[in-house]
Amino acid sequence: LQRTQPKVAYHFKSLGTGVIEQTIDWIRFAFARHLQVDQLLLLWDRVIAFDSLLVLPILAAAIISFRSSSLLATETKAQVAEVLGETARLNV
Repeated sequence: LQRTQPKVAYHFKSLGTGVIEQTIDWIRFAFARHLQVDQLLLLWDRVIAFDSLLVLPILAAAIISFRSSSLLATETKAQVAEVLGETARLNV
């Protein structure tokens, strides 16, 4: 993320947070608590098809990239969490 979205990475650091801190639940629970069931099954299908859990951090990075403009407008860690917490309508 530091190479592809350096402004976002720096902004996180200036707010006293990090990408790992903000996305650890996504990866730890394989998005199970964050996606609609149909989207979760599509994600897990991809994990199985690629035979790799690398799909999970790639999706996390894609979400951050997609929401970079909203993330750069945040002023607190709580606002960052709020922007990243809106995952119910994500399409995998």
